[in-house]
Amino acid sequence: MKKIILIILLIQSLFCFADIADIQLSMNDNNVVLNDEFIVNLDTSSLTGLGIISYEISLNFDNSYLQFMEIISDGTISTNGITNSAISGNALNIVSIFTQSLIGEGTLLKVKFKAINHGTTTLDYSSALFNTTATSNFSGGSVTIVNAPTETMLSVGNYMEPNGTDFEVEIIATAIAGKNCISFEFDFSFDETVLDFLGTSSAGCLTENWTINYAENGSIVKFVGIDTAPISEDGILIKLLFHVLETASDDCELNLYNVLLNTIEEVVIENGTFYIDTSFVLPPQNVTLNPLDVGIRLSWNEVPNATYYEVYSSLSPNTVFELIQTGVFPQIGMKFYLDILTGENKGFYKIKACNNN
Repeated sequence: MKKIILIILLIQSLFCFADIADIQLSMNDNNVVLNDEFIVNLDTSSLTGLGIISYEISLNFDNSYLQFMEIISDGTISTNGITNSAISGNALNIVSIFTQSLIGEGTLLKVKFKAINHGTTTLDYSSALFNTTATSNFSGGSVTIVNAPTETMLSVGNYMEPNGTDFEVEIIATAIAGKNCISFEFDFSFDETVLDFLGTSSAGCLTENWTINYAENGSIVKFVGIDTAPISEDGILIKLLFHVLETASDDCELNLYNVLLNTIEEVVIENGTFYIDTSFVLPPQNVTLNPLDVGIRLSWNEVPNATYYEVYSSLSPNTVFELIQTGVFPQIGMKFYLDILTGENKGFYKIKACNNN
């Protein structure tokens, strides 16, 4: 009977060790700003039922990029343990012990580092021991460290829309957070033969609850915004609403200037350009029928971006329209026309503006 019990205990122990050896460790990637402190999560697969009461983990990192700060167990699986750490060159050794078996999966422990050099570096597990059983199922992470922008920037961006459409120009603010900015003032210029200014929108913007006013003077609009709470993050400062004129055929510049942010002396401006989307054409407008001695004259306004037109006719508006002529038509002023011999039959006509796209 004792032999049977011993065999059962031995089999259970072997299965326990096999499960411990299958523990998987990983860590998250991080994108951080130079001189910032950040946290790396050491994540584990489920430890429930494995009887884990201690572990020893070693990490490798490049101390020319990263400076070890501290171990954090709050909010992790290791909250109720005793954890010690030691640095040896580029190695961080962590030892934790517990009075009760660990349960659950997720963040085993958190390690805080400081970014001390810009570039990309890696963090790797070099070894991991749970109780007395080693696991080699681990994957490391990377840390990308970028230089913090020092100058506040306002950028406009580039846009492409077809004639006759409305769109938003987003004024993007970067490196504005933490600079106590509670007001702005700037002029914005555009080509009023291309765009029509419709107003502003601050929904979802950094200035959503600000008081914003503007004054139009032809192709220049002056904006003023103010609030009592400083801007606390980077993002969209404000949205400007425009309509692309049906008659527009040229691209135009979108320019910010005379920029004043109350507490910021130097602001970098990155202007943009609006482009007409020439792959899209509007339907012909102001289509007219005028009687002639022996027929009618069908005429319509010139359509921006159209390179040719197609004219269709039918004896009834409810039957199939057939193509009767295509190409470039004669023009008087800004209108094209086609003279049609109609005889005594009533006719219905459709005109399609086309281009090579």
